[in-house]
Amino acid sequence: MSKIPNLEQISIDSCKLSIPLTLLKTYDSTIIKHIIELDKSTGEVLDDFKKFAKRYFFQEFSVYVSIVENKRISLNSFEDSLILLINSKQIGVRYFEGITPITLPLFYHLMVKEMKIFDCDYDTFLMSSITDIDFKKDYQIELPNYKELVDGCETMTRPSSSKDKGKTKFGGKYNYGIEWSKRKGNKKAISQPFVKIYHKGMELLSEDGSLEFHNKYLSAYYDVSNVMRLEVTVQDKKHLKTFKLGLKEYNLREVISLTQEQMNGIISKCINKHLLPRTKSLAFKTEARMTPTNRIFINALLGLTLDAKMSYERALNLLLNGIENDSSKSNNKKVLKRLYFDYVNNTDYHVKTEKVESIYSSFGWF
Repeated sequence: MSKIPNLEQISIDSCKLSIPLTLLKTYDSTIIKHIIELDKSTGEVLDDFKKFAKRYFFQEFSVYVSIVENKRISLNSFEDSLILLINSKQIGVRYFEGITPITLPLFYHLMVKEMKIFDCDYDTFLMSSITDIDFKKDYQIELPNYKELVDGCETMTRPSSSKDKGKTKFGGKYNYGIEWSKRKGNKKAISQPFVKIYHKGMELLSEDGSLEFHNKYLSAYYDVSNVMRLEVTVQDKKHLKTFKLGLKEYNLREVISLTQEQMNGIISKCINKHLLPRTKSLAFKTEARMTPTNRIFINALLGLTLDAKMSYERALNLLLNGIENDSSKSNNKKVLKRLYFDYVNNTDYHVKTEKVESIYSSFGWF
């Protein structure tokens, strides 16, 4: 297996591009049936873009394209424009590289030369206006450590009574992670940007996720089982301006040319909008300083399994017997399981702590 490219490096995972129809040499005339509406003030798509756009299906991935009428091109200029969604899946085996100056010609070749959705020269393509930019950063981390990382972020989330601003933690068979704010219809993207941490390996290996894509393009090259992803969304030009990046045109050419330092600044500013200062962090508690209660838990489990020769499941059920509150029972079960498997796996807590803390630092969480 090859090393996954771009680990702990930032690139764009997806974005929407807009090109005035007058700058195109040709385009698929059937797209005219797929007209969508934009918010005049933000340029954000008001409709469900994927629902109303024309979908082109090509080799286990899709390309969505639509037309918007009277899109603002400059202060006093409006034109009908082509809007298309590009994302990393469209470059197949190079998926983890994302959208960069090196891979961008592949997207152009796919749309213009292979699929013939539209035609323009490459310079025109580079001048596309860009919105809904998802910046991503991938890491390799074992699942127990990843869950500790997510739990730490949940603990340190800034209090909020607003559902749209606060956190949403998710977990289940097909993924586990946490997100803040909302992606669609976010009127407060500057103060409450959409941020998501999720398990990319689970998603790629899930039948409800991207298993077919993984099997076709990635399985022969990469072990994705321990890959997590941090993703932030920058909504539009107004949002981009808040990062003081020194851009002039705010087009595709400039945005894909951002340095790692600039993109790290974007991610850091976004995630710190949602998390309390890390200097006060209670996020990760090393079990090297095990609490008396946890010491009693692990001693009881080991006594039942090693001395009384009970099965792990029977010992677990015995210790939880009599706890009637479902939430309390579930939380204690999680603690018991984590302590037991850490013991069985001879976990080095110092290494475990250092790994999680190093990723927090890489987020730019301060």
